[in-house]
Amino acid sequence: MRRRDSCCDVDTANDRIDHLRRVFEAKTFTSRVTFSAGIAEYRHGSRKEFLIRADNALYDAKNSGRNSTKLA
Repeated sequence: MRRRDSCCDVDTANDRIDHLRRVFEAKTFTSRVTFSAGIAEYRHGSRKEFLIRADNALYDAKNSGRNSTKLA
């Protein structure tokens, strides 16, 4: 994982990731490809708590039927 200092707010991150998801959706692959993402904003607490929130958001996205993004 690469650390970035405050690349953008959570809404901008969601817009960027959703754009990437739509790009993947429009592509033709030789096998089925889906794109789901979980987005979390680092507010306070430990890095581990931040990663747990992002991971939980990812699993929420996957459980929503794939090809989706979820905010933590």
